Amino acid sequence: MTRLSIGVIICTAFGLLATGRIALAADTFILERPPGEGPTKVSASFFVVDVFEINDVNQTIRADVVYRLKWKDDRLAMEGIGRRRLLLDNVWHPEVTVGNPQQFMKELKPRIVSVDADGKVEYTQRYVGTFSITLDLSDFPFDKHELRFRFVSGYDDAKELVFVKGPIIGRAKELSIPDWKIDDTRFSVKPIHISSVVRGIQGFEYFLIASRHRSFYIWQVIIPLVVIVMMSWTTFWIHPSEIGSQIGLSATSMLTVIAYRFALSGSIPKLSYTTRLDLFLTGSLILVFLALVEVVFSSHLYKNDDLKAGLRADKVSRLIFPIAFTLILIFAFVI
Repeated sequence: MTRLSIGVIICTAFGLLATGRIALAADTFILERPPGEGPTKVSASFFVVDVFEINDVNQTIRADVVYRLKWKDDRLAMEGIGRRRLLLDNVWHPEVTVGNPQQFMKELKPRIVSVDADGKVEYTQRYVGTFSITLDLSDFPFDKHELRFRFVSGYDDAKELVFVKGPIIGRAKELSIPDWKIDDTRFSVKPIHISSVVRGIQGFEYFLIASRHRSFYIWQVIIPLVVIVMMSWTTFWIHPSEIGSQIGLSATSMLTVIAYRFALSGSIPKLSYTTRLDLFLTGSLILVFLALVEVVFSSHLYKNDDLKAGLRADKVSRLIFPIAFTLILIFAFVI
């Protein structure tokens, strides 16, 4: 390569630097927090693109979310220069990470910041993955929850960095979860306490206040079980002499209730507390069992030549069992 060619290359490089088409090395390796009085203020915007699944058993939510951060760093200002794109790791940034990841968390956008001539920095990132959530299922299947997306920074001192609410906060109008209804949303910028022994970390949280659609459980679980329990009462209208028919009907009702309980056990995690549906299933099972006991009792009276007492027990049961079942429904789903 001739000296003339080398000179042309050097002159061209200096020309590009002068016009701002190539960022100075000093501008692209600034890793200390912007100087100045008070903490660095970072504007945080958040948007939920979609929610694919809410898993009760694993206590997770799979979603597609976007956040945008904006702050000012005068050291990156270059008058007369248009907007530049720099590598995120080469400039100071709030070091924001997902605070409640579960698995399969993927960044969809490149780790690049946009800087304007005044030193205003903007960084946008989009995540698709599974976030861990905590669900109190006591009211299942009529429950309501705050589904949280948590993002934390690398700073725990409010004297160094604080987040402020950005201009874009929200969610897509239509989400992909058919069995949930979004009632409201909430956005919070405040120190996040991950544990009682660690002081609050600067970050932000977005909440989807969601309630479960009840129609599926009403039509597919509760009403069929109501019919099954009422079916067990038909034995009170069968003559005590038909012991085989009475026991067969009562046993079938009991086994059906047990089968329902096993089928629903995969829908919710193994909990240390009872849900509303647990109370209903347990109450129904006990009532069906008591109907079986009454059948055996009335048949025993018939075999001991006390038909009137057996018929009287059946007649009283026709009144007592519906009242008891009504109380179970009120206790399980109303109180």
